[in-house]
Amino acid sequence: MRMAVAVSACLLLAGCQTQSKEPEIYTPKKLTSAQVAAVHDGVRNALKDPESARFGSVVAGVNSDDVLVACGWVNARNSFGGYTGEKPFMGVLTKQGGFVPVSIGGDRTEVQVTMNMCARSGLAL
Repeated sequence: MRMAVAVSACLLLAGCQTQSKEPEIYTPKKLTSAQVAAVHDGVRNALKDPESARFGSVVAGVNSDDVLVACGWVNARNSFGGYTGEKPFMGVLTKQGGFVPVSIGGDRTEVQVTMNMCARSGLAL
């Protein structure tokens, strides 16, 4: 009897699985100097030591809903005053001209997640 209940539960749960949608590939877009400054300011605001931020490359793209996303690299000091090495970031440029970071790599997992999100959007770093 227990086996029949377990099998029924598995079949019921398997039927609830949704199909995952393929991520949209963003159309590459060259940022203006004002947009690059907004990206830098938005990332700085999320750091422990904003003044220490050193930026690497930044790539951007726009999706079919006209959402502008940017991915890039930043190196900044941590709580101990040492530079952490370049970490990836990803965020959205707002219609008002600001930048909202969605992810900034910290530990190994956060770095991997941020890199994957950028790559899946076609914004490989």
